Amino acid sequence: MNFNSLEFLIFLPVVVLLYWLLPHKGRWILLLAASYLFYMSWNVWLVGLIFLTTLTAYIAGIGIDRTENKKAKKAWLVGTLIICLGALVFFKYINFILESVTGIIRLFHSEQDDIVLNVILPVGISFYTFQTLSYVIDVYRGDFKAERHFGYFALYVSYFPQLVAGPIERPQTLLPQLKERHHIEEEDLLSGAKWLLSGFFRKCVVADFCGIFVNKVYADLGNANGLAVFAASALFLIQIYNDFAGYSEIAMGSARLMGVRLTKNFDKPLTSTSYTEFFRRWHITLNQWFTQYVYIPLGGNRKGKARKILNTLIVFALCGLWHGANWTFVLWGLVAGVAVSVETLLKKSPKNSLPPANAATCATHAASAKIADSMASIVSDSTSSAAAFTILANSVAPAATVPEAAADSVTALPKTAVSSAKADENPTVRLLRQIAIFILFTFSCVLFRAQSLREVGIAFRQMFTAWDWSEGYFDSALSALGMNAIQILQLTVAIVTMSLLYRLTEERREPSLGLLCPVAYTEGKTNVGLFIYGIFSVVLFWLGLLSSGDV
Repeated sequence: MNFNSLEFLIFLPVVVLLYWLLPHKGRWILLLAASYLFYMSWNVWLVGLIFLTTLTAYIAGIGIDRTENKKAKKAWLVGTLIICLGALVFFKYINFILESVTGIIRLFHSEQDDIVLNVILPVGISFYTFQTLSYVIDVYRGDFKAERHFGYFALYVSYFPQLVAGPIERPQTLLPQLKERHHIEEEDLLSGAKWLLSGFFRKCVVADFCGIFVNKVYADLGNANGLAVFAASALFLIQIYNDFAGYSEIAMGSARLMGVRLTKNFDKPLTSTSYTEFFRRWHITLNQWFTQYVYIPLGGNRKGKARKILNTLIVFALCGLWHGANWTFVLWGLVAGVAVSVETLLKKSPKNSLPPANAATCATHAASAKIADSMASIVSDSTSSAAAFTILANSVAPAATVPEAAADSVTALPKTAVSSAKADENPTVRLLRQIAIFILFTFSCVLFRAQSLREVGIAFRQMFTAWDWSEGYFDSALSALGMNAIQILQLTVAIVTMSLLYRLTEERREPSLGLLCPVAYTEGKTNVGLFIYGIFSVVLFWLGLLSSGDV
């Protein structure tokens, strides 16, 4: 059952209604049953895998918590890593590994046949595996006490709003909220509805609409001119951002309807002026996970610049591989890692520092000053230590998960050095930097979208050589994209609306933004008419795409 399906639109209201009707002691049972039903809608048998992962981590957590012997603790940890990561590698990467090995063998024996296993990829396995491992590692480190209640722990692993598309939550952030006695509040319901509306618009309108043109070009790269390939790659960047962010916002909205605040996962990355800034705004919880459990254990920035760059490249390569089992994803990650490393080398060290009080107020109780200090320089800005934490909490190198409310407060520090630096920057220069970063990411998106290295080569060949600007060149590009004048107008309206969506989910009151924004405020109250307009906009646009057979 996808988020953008009729089944989910029935499933969610039923679960939310039952949740508020049931007494507190029975709510975890409802949510656990709903989560397993949600997961079984894809494949009934694969629920056994998520149960095995849950049981393994539950037993390991208690085993680690009960013993004082360091070797025994490590044995529990290693055993859990082998089982959980082993399942992830087998189901997601086994054919990638076999294909790579076969390719190497063919260098010496050209008659080697392909070896392919018929393995089903479990939905969300990357997300729930990382979330489960964060729990076991935190228990091992002493950052979190092992959960004794198996039901609540199983719910933490399988919580349906964020099970298949994130955000990846640490136990300190999610488990206490699942156990808390929630009371129905208008603020939660309204905020949840806003996140849902924003998420559905991103996914059903912007992402799916862009995908129509992207798929058409990438299905026949060899016959598309340079403008068409570049435009398709730029639209793909917009597509994947709204696809990922849309699912995350639907998850946030679904959970918020039941009083649970999930971590904000995307923070306007397309407005970034550098690679470093982009990745502190992009897939925030995934970057936090790699920072906490890979970058820091590798040594972080504590062993010199060369080691720091190596650690950064390792993290980004693994991040790329996490997104997909293909060498194109690994290459995408390495390119991003190189760009971030170059920016780090070119930036000056901060001369002034401010006390880390802001960090303490913005991070969750699990954050530590030690981690913040050790990690601040992976995405260092020529700013204060408070600014370093602002980068840290939202980037490749954050120190701790930041829940929805905390994330808003971190990104809204108007008097920090980060904000001051941006305020002092010439608006024209900032706009030019944003355009430059968007163009660079458009090129790197070829690596993310292409199905093979050969396809990458074709895309770049067309992008850099198939330009002639002769009569009919622009029409040829539109033909390759399958785009007409009406669709250009629709796409423009969708993208402009996308750029205003962040205002919909802001906690503070904003003035009316007109018809392009699905919601406005009048005297501190939500304009219901525009809210309904936004809902109908999503529904009608989605039905239009369905009727035309484009999705």
